[in-house]
Amino acid sequence: MKPTVLLVSTATRWYGTARMPRALARAGFDVALLAPSGSLAARSRFLSAVRFLPLDAIPMQWLMALIAMVDKHGPRFVVPGDEMAVRLLFALVLEPPPSLAPELRSRLFALIEASLGDPGFYLTSIDKTLLPAAAAALGVRMPPCTTADSVDEALAFAATNGYPVVLKRRFGFAGRGVAVLATPAELARAARALMVPDPLDLGSQRPSRLLVQAFITGPHHAQALVAHDRAPLAAFAWERLVATQPVKGQTSVVRFVESPETHAISGKICRAFGING
Repeated sequence: MKPTVLLVSTATRWYGTARMPRALARAGFDVALLAPSGSLAARSRFLSAVRFLPLDAIPMQWLMALIAMVDKHGPRFVVPGDEMAVRLLFALVLEPPPSLAPELRSRLFALIEASLGDPGFYLTSIDKTLLPAAAAALGVRMPPCTTADSVDEALAFAATNGYPVVLKRRFGFAGRGVAVLATPAELARAARALMVPDPLDLGSQRPSRLLVQAFITGPHHAQALVAHDRAPLAAFAWERLVATQPVKGQTSVVRFVESPETHAISGKICRAFGING
């Protein structure tokens, strides 16, 4: 009997998520999918089971559907198909609903930890105000940066380090929550906008904080990898040639490259953060 992987998604049009069932099936898994109605991934012929969510599902509806899929299919791993799914799985471990029964909580925690790695690094790995310091502590080269709790602090960093600067919210993806600014007026305007609460915060009551970084020109290399028990199993790197938005956003045209430094950095972070998945 094949082990089951539960693929969970909150997005409907992500091509990467839609491609994942084929790869997982070829790796020897039955693939179950939890996704919004109309999801591209649901059209895959490599799925063994599908459960649909309403397009406007709230986190508690998502959690109840996740529990139902875990009970029915007993997955060995749960694989998030988009950033919001990652956030929801992390939040389930870090800030579990008080109503979650202890036995169920223990079972879900064990599944998520086996699938995604050490919970002690969940927040650090995705919070852009925490990651630079953690990466620098591992010896990863980082641009000059600071965290800013106010517009004035962001402006003070730019006055010292020059323009353009990059401004980032704590959470964001695909260009959301990121701005590249060339003047003090642009920076002040963007900082005020990015400090407004966003759905990706998942109701967090933490004070607004931004990452402010010096803008570095040059090739944009990225690394994708699969890891288990802190060890990278397979990986590939690419260079961004065209983005969906000027300077930022998702990569729309790539060139696959050999990038030894990127490979070494990603492996170092993978092992230090105890990453699975």
